[in-house]
Amino acid sequence: MSDPTPANSSSAEDPTRERLLQAAGAVFAREGFAGGGVREICAAAGANVSAVRYHFGGKEALYRAVMVRGLLEVRHAAPMPELSDDEDPAETFRRWVEWFLRLLLVVETNHPFAGALIEQETARPTAALDDFVKNGARPIRDALRVIVAAVCDRPAGDRAVLDATHAVLGLVVSQKHAAPVFDRLGARTPTTVAAVRKRAAVLAGFALAGLGGIKA
Repeated sequence: MSDPTPANSSSAEDPTRERLLQAAGAVFAREGFAGGGVREICAAAGANVSAVRYHFGGKEALYRAVMVRGLLEVRHAAPMPELSDDEDPAETFRRWVEWFLRLLLVVETNHPFAGALIEQETARPTAALDDFVKNGARPIRDALRVIVAAVCDRPAGDRAVLDATHAVLGLVVSQKHAAPVFDRLGARTPTTVAAVRKRAAVLAGFALAGLGGIKA
């Protein structure tokens, strides 16, 4: 599968291309890939229908370009915590959990289209799911894996480290995707930075206890 680059790379700074991306983000976030029509997108962007093929090669490539833009904007909204020689790996882990939870519940939710696109893509995958993994899920997973390995004092290639990394990801991601259930159980989903910090502290403490078992 080819990368979601514009069909006409020289048009990357073209204002029409930018308007198409903005309009497509809103339409796809509202109606999904299947429901989002090229004519509707072009009308919103004030562009000719042929502009989608000229700049992106077609509807699928436009959708993938929108997905990648949203992912990168969300991921780089705040720097991801990384290991350093002067910080306890457990503290780095706590900061990472808070960063990721804030990304999911505050940054992603407040983005004009990224959160909705990711929810739709995971529920009804298209070819763009590969872009989501490449530009979003995998870099985040790999960074966490290094931190988990340091906490457990094991090599990053250790199978137990990989399994633990995926368990931590599932623990944090569930705070968003299971939010309607948690809300009804009385565990209100945090929506502010302060509330996210409190929830992240609970999740990180719980996870670190488990990682301590792996280390032992």
